[in-house]
Amino acid sequence: MKDTVVNSHRLKFYLNATLIGLISIGSPAMAAITIDGGITDWTAADRIDTSAGFTVAGYELSGRYESGAYKFLLRSVPQTGTTATTIGPNTTIWLNTDQNATTGYKIWGWAGGEEFSVNIASDNTLDLYKYATVNGVATETLVKKLATTDYVLMVDAATGSQALEFQIAEADLTAADVATPSSAGIKLYLDVNNSYFLPAAYANGEYAISRAELPVAVKNGRRIGIVYSATSANRFWALKSYSQLIMSAQVQAMQSGIPFDLLSEDDLTDLTKVIKYDTLVFPYFANVDTSKLAKIEENLTLAATKYNIGFVAAGNFMTNDQAGNALPGDSYTRMKNLLGITRVNGAGPVALTVNASNSTHPLLQGGYTANENVLTYGTAYTDYFDTASIAGYTVTPVLNQVLGGTDTRNAVLASTGASGARNVHFGALQFMQDANLLWPALQWSVYGGKAPAALKMGRETSLFAARNDMDESMYPDEIATVETPLLTLLTTWKNTYNFVGSYYINIGNKPNDANDQQMTNWAVSGPLYKKYLALGNEIGTHSYTHPIDTNVLTPTNIQFEMGQSRTEIEANLGLTNLGGAVPGAPDAMPAATEMLKHVSYLSGGYSGVGAGFPNALGYLTPADTKVYLSPNMTFDFTNIEFLKKTPAQTEVIWATEFDKLNKHANQALVHWPWHDYGPTIGTVKNYGGTGINYTVAMYTNLIKKAFNAGTEFLTGADLSKRIASFRNSILTITQPDASTVNVNLTSTDAGRFAIATGSPIASVDNWYAYNTQKVFPAQTGGAYTVRLGATPTAVTHITKLPMRANLLSTNLNAKTLTFSFKGHGSVEITPNCTAGTYKLNNASATNTKFNLCTTKKPITCSKVLLMKFIPAATDLKPDETVQNASMTCQ
Repeated sequence: MKDTVVNSHRLKFYLNATLIGLISIGSPAMAAITIDGGITDWTAADRIDTSAGFTVAGYELSGRYESGAYKFLLRSVPQTGTTATTIGPNTTIWLNTDQNATTGYKIWGWAGGEEFSVNIASDNTLDLYKYATVNGVATETLVKKLATTDYVLMVDAATGSQALEFQIAEADLTAADVATPSSAGIKLYLDVNNSYFLPAAYANGEYAISRAELPVAVKNGRRIGIVYSATSANRFWALKSYSQLIMSAQVQAMQSGIPFDLLSEDDLTDLTKVIKYDTLVFPYFANVDTSKLAKIEENLTLAATKYNIGFVAAGNFMTNDQAGNALPGDSYTRMKNLLGITRVNGAGPVALTVNASNSTHPLLQGGYTANENVLTYGTAYTDYFDTASIAGYTVTPVLNQVLGGTDTRNAVLASTGASGARNVHFGALQFMQDANLLWPALQWSVYGGKAPAALKMGRETSLFAARNDMDESMYPDEIATVETPLLTLLTTWKNTYNFVGSYYINIGNKPNDANDQQMTNWAVSGPLYKKYLALGNEIGTHSYTHPIDTNVLTPTNIQFEMGQSRTEIEANLGLTNLGGAVPGAPDAMPAATEMLKHVSYLSGGYSGVGAGFPNALGYLTPADTKVYLSPNMTFDFTNIEFLKKTPAQTEVIWATEFDKLNKHANQALVHWPWHDYGPTIGTVKNYGGTGINYTVAMYTNLIKKAFNAGTEFLTGADLSKRIASFRNSILTITQPDASTVNVNLTSTDAGRFAIATGSPIASVDNWYAYNTQKVFPAQTGGAYTVRLGATPTAVTHITKLPMRANLLSTNLNAKTLTFSFKGHGSVEITPNCTAGTYKLNNASATNTKFNLCTTKKPITCSKVLLMKFIPAATDLKPDETVQNASMTCQ
């Protein structure tokens, strides 16, 4: 038995040490441990000593519960210039089997509450003792000597390390005169040779091993979990801003090409939910409900150490309680243990820049160059972090921040834990969202580099949803001067750029006001709006009367403004499931939540750098089932009438915003808001005697710029459906060899999507819609075996589909390629016709005429074919099916 006397200096150190609990660690499905002196069956995930305060230089401690026994591995590892400590007699493992500090034996009279101990005797055998308490005094009694098959003391001559491997049957840790064992597992302290103590400060708490076998992770393909912390949201400066932060993370997940779910704090208390994901994202999780803290900390520790799940976080992480107070002890313990980093300091207000400091790291795969300036803030508040020097963590700075032009600090850190889990930490929330940095961080965390294949919500470079607030639609005298000439512009833009968008109308509720009549004459407006729809546009509601501030409305008011207006529009235009756009002032969280009840999706207030967070498109909270879209470009009204910018200046502003959204993006989502009166009122219109200037060119030039940049124009309804489909998709990717990627996609609506690979595509087995970078999947998804290679395989296949077309199927039978899709426009085909001749067959589509191949210069028609599907009727149905079109090589 070990000597329990300790000198007063050591005792004072223990009593003043910070008490930090350690999280229990169990074992998922792994190879069983055999007590045989070999340690290769132990894994890094079995380590129970890697948390802050529990590492001891020169020692490694592992533990696992399985098959009715607790198993242990204690290693003494030589340090530089020293030899390993011999593990020998008077080495004691103290066992707190009921996990209760008020029962059992107190080491030095104060530490732990131990029911049993295992001690190495003088002859190197192992003895098991128990501590029965009689009249308040714990008495030591020998229970048994362990069988020689239950322990091995060994020396590794190759490494110079020494080890003790042993097991104790759970049945041996029960006795009538000691406390009942905990069903959760055991806690333990150790000392080696009565000279070295693990942990070095017993006041730091005990190591722990969970009794329960850990569940096997059941995953729906590759998946990201984005955590919405209601506790942190309640301490944020505004609930709506917190939701914008969460939505911005959703857009970055979409750019990463990895489907996602939204999780709550309650979800984090359920380990079976946590382990479904490859990476968990915490856009802001500084505050945590203390009633859930222990369980969340336990599950996240298990996720990191046992299931190799990576964490991506920003700012302080689990450092404060629900009231904003710092958590007791070292409030940065969870950051240290789970991420391997800690906060150094903060600064502000200060001018700062964020620069790429390690452009070779896979996190910066989006084309960053060394020392590239990524972000610039004239005035900002920031924090900076560094490695916490936790055993098992490798921490790499990836971006730095320069404060005041001279003080260089870490901005983004990548860390890898002992289990191999890959983590990324952003020093400030803005760094995570204000540039396209999060999506490559997610790919690195999930894959360790670029994704072998990623799901994209469209086939083009970016997606562009234009929102038009038709404020003049409820004024009968404005229809001829605003809404009618707008149709002429939309027709021109559609024919030139294939431009479509969403048009949100007001109805008006002052039919008899001679001075300010507000109403919709459906006999006039109805046929006009149907012409908008015929171009492939969307009509939605902008409310009944265009209230100035929806935040002051009651739920009854909102039901009238959004719900009843939607009902009337649907009835008069023969539509269903309309979306809406918020009128007037930006909507706060209560108003946004209420309005969403009455529309299929909602386009709300602007969100961007300095005003919320950019790219806030997705779901406001985990409970939401409808999509919310925040414009991420400025309104025409804001630039022209509020900021008093000229049309030329507005063009520059919009061009700059568009370029920032696309810079380093993996498919930017652009949501552009404008008004019906902007391009139609002429060069000058007076409001209150003030001259206001708009031009058609400022709108046309943005549309042209987006078109030339390879965007896909779509409606808000289409974008919302794609977001919902992406979120619910299941994507499984395997790469059996360097030239093959297997993709399995399950989806309800993926026919407008693409699967992008990091390497050139040569062919796709039994599928005939792809180009050298992307596979075009079917509406319901499917299994795709992608063959990589710089030289395309000679096979007839579709290489380009019309904008917004929904692909249904492809088939190649002998020399005939057959395909079906919903939509209209040109289908580009690369044929494998040895004679250079082919036959194009008509499609059985209603109201569709078929044009034979036209040459796509400079490539001759025999190499690339364009099959054009153009509606014969003026009333276009965007989702009209082109069924079984075909091309045959002769």
